Amino acid sequence: LIIVDNLEHQPDLADLLARINELANPSKFLITARTRPTNSTGILTITLDELSPDDADSLMRYHAQEMGLPGVAEAAAADLASIYALTGGNPLALKLVVSLLDVLPLADVLANVRRAEMDLVEGMFKRIYWQAWRVLSPQAKQLLKVMPLVAASGGTPDYLRMLSGMSEGELWTAMHELRGRSLLEVRGTLEDKKYGVHRLTETFLQTEIINWPGADTSL
Repeated sequence: LIIVDNLEHQPDLADLLARINELANPSKFLITARTRPTNSTGILTITLDELSPDDADSLMRYHAQEMGLPGVAEAAAADLASIYALTGGNPLALKLVVSLLDVLPLADVLANVRRAEMDLVEGMFKRIYWQAWRVLSPQAKQLLKVMPLVAASGGTPDYLRMLSGMSEGELWTAMHELRGRSLLEVRGTLEDKKYGVHRLTETFLQTEIINWPGADTSL
């Protein structure tokens, strides 16, 4: 079984699917992507729907416990339902909002997200990401700005320190902060940890913070 996770670029997905039958015997492929491929012989497509309200409630409480936010973990069901009503069952959006509740009141977070064009997922994520960006320390911002340069598989602490120009102490402090805001993902194995960012986070950084020319503007 060969797993290709988070294949985000449509040309890459189309190229792989065009040759998948040549590569698939005797191997089998499991591919995850945000775009739905066209119907092809020998390919089973499964669409993952958003989380149900109950599952979203469980995820938010679990994530709050991981982040050390007992007030959120034990929040009234109606408060967490108000988050779900705005963000839907998107796991990343739910985790980002919960992480923001460490420093911002629920009413402020919801009001800011509500001002986005809620018929567009892009608008919602931009609002959430901007809130997260504004409460970061200068060191965390410095590290996050170099993360689009890191390969999809992630970068080692030494590599991140080289890219950011930070000391070891500054790096780990910034990494813990970003991890606490759900802005840094841990990848790799038990012996070989690597760190990266979600594709949506990378897109926000490229288009809103760094303003890279030619960057994909869709979140």
